[in-house]
This record gives sequence, C-alpha cells and structure tokens, in this order.
Amino acid sequence: MSSLAADSDVETEPATTTERPIQKAFTDTEKDFLTKFIDEYTNAEESNTKKGTKKQWVKEHVYYKYIAEFKSDGPGGPNLSSLFEVYRLNY
Repeated sequence: MSSLAADSDVETEPATTTERPIQKAFTDTEKDFLTKFIDEYTNAEESNTKKGTKKQWVKEHVYYKYIAEFKSDGPGGPNLSSLFEVYRLNY
C-alpha cells in the first residue's frame, strides 16, 4: 500500500509489483542539487538542538523536492526509504 506525504502529492513508497532497487550513492548531479540546501540545513541545525529535528527538517525541506526533481517515484526509481539511508551515509 502506498502512502502520500502530508504536504506533498509524492508517494513515499509507490505501489509496485516488483522490488525497487536500493539507492547506493548519489550521482554528481544529485549531489549538486543537495548542496543547495547545506546553508539552510546548517542554520536550522544550529537553531534547534532537539533530538530528531534534523531528520524531520530534511524530510520537510529536501526529501520530497529531491524525489520530484529526479522523478525517483517513477518506474525503475529507487526504494524511496533508501534515499534517506544514502543521505546519512554520504553526508
């Protein structure tokens, strides 16, 4: 069963009959896109020290924009939850 993000029409995990591949690394283009959010992320991180707020900020401000930009929810796209894991491993 797929679910929609509260503030987006992007599905967090589209319904599919086949396994979606795990995202293992970001391409240079994807890294360039993510780099645009570093200053904003740093400011948000410095202003709030509550546990879990960084992850929530990334979901609200970057995750769904990334999915829309790279059409990750389309056919052949990665397992969307793996995007979060790759982010944590690369940054």
